[in-house]
Amino acid sequence: MELTLKEILEYHIFALGQYSLTVYQLISSAVIVLVGLGIVRVFKSLIYKSEKIDVGKKFAFAQILKYIIIVFTAILAFRTLGVDVSPLLLGGSVILVGIGLGLQNLFLDFISGVIILLDRSIKVDDVVEIENVVGKVQQINIRTSTILTRDNKSMIIPNSILTKNKIVNMSYDDDVANFGIVIGVGYDSDVNLVMKLMLDAAKEHPEVFQERPAVARLSNFGDSSLDFSLFFNSRYLFKAEAIKSDLRLSILNKFKENNIDIPFPIRTLYTPDLQKQGQNQ
Repeated sequence: MELTLKEILEYHIFALGQYSLTVYQLISSAVIVLVGLGIVRVFKSLIYKSEKIDVGKKFAFAQILKYIIIVFTAILAFRTLGVDVSPLLLGGSVILVGIGLGLQNLFLDFISGVIILLDRSIKVDDVVEIENVVGKVQQINIRTSTILTRDNKSMIIPNSILTKNKIVNMSYDDDVANFGIVIGVGYDSDVNLVMKLMLDAAKEHPEVFQERPAVARLSNFGDSSLDFSLFFNSRYLFKAEAIKSDLRLSILNKFKENNIDIPFPIRTLYTPDLQKQGQNQ
């Protein structure tokens, strides 16, 4: 017995009460899902090809658009399957109210993810400091965000933490940030030569931003040293600690070449009782 295409498409795969699922409905819903995923990829590709938008904006737009398309695709797919989504939405809202207290942290993470994507206070490739840990933002998803630390570890952070806690965003309004190092020299050192050598080290480093000149200052009269600070700018925010290390090594070598000492802490102990004993003897 040969079946026509119409009969195949109208074949009932599943039936329960008044509801029945046909081959046509199943294929149509599958096509809708595939088209929705294809649209997401196309829009994502177009967004990332744009040269007028920075990486953070591209990621935010792509994520928001993806979630919107997924929601509409899911609604259309359910309707094609003959499922009325309005009772699901109504029932879902009632259920969410009932279990809202138990899942309030989860909902807060979702809401925080939407807020972060919309207000863009934190973007992909931003270098941030959270709880004394510096890292680069790799992904901002709807519930969690991924941050790569300087020791190459990935931190999965709930978005609610990023919105509630104090975050230092080094890339917020400028891709160049200021850093500093402190070094002490002996009190008999030539202070002008010390500052010159420190500035020379900054000028010679390829990753120090030269359009904003480095600054050397006498910052403090220490117990056993004159303390100098070197302030410099760099675009390589994620490599700041490595740059500081390079500058310290360069300054140390320059100081050795010019006979500038970095003193050890000196403590003078007064022992009145021992002095009295020595005098009595």
